[in-house]
Amino acid sequence: MASDAATRAPWDAALNRYRDLATDAATFNVDLLEQLRPTWQAHVRPDTSMFTLLFTHHGETGYDFHERVEVNYETPDRVRVAFARQTPRRAENRPNGPVVVTGDFARPENAPAVVESFLMQLSGA
Repeated sequence: MASDAATRAPWDAALNRYRDLATDAATFNVDLLEQLRPTWQAHVRPDTSMFTLLFTHHGETGYDFHERVEVNYETPDRVRVAFARQTPRRAENRPNGPVVVTGDFARPENAPAVVESFLMQLSGA
């Protein structure tokens, strides 16, 4: 298990990335991270890609991962959540690539519960 400081740092970095940005997506991301952090900080690691949150296992990143949960605030009434896995591909030049295994949409107010169900899949909880 990673140390408390090691599990805290990615959450702090993700929150700091969005905290001072005046957009709906940034505000949503800060609210979501703050709601998820007490339960999930010890289990998953957040990263950011523009306004997309990428949750992975500790020891991985949003860009170097086996599995990840992607959360994207699309509109004031729609958040996209996806569970992606690196999967071998036969028909492309790249030997591996992320493939969405499952996904769903939620309203922003329901997103924390939806994201938590995806994080349970990711963490094996």
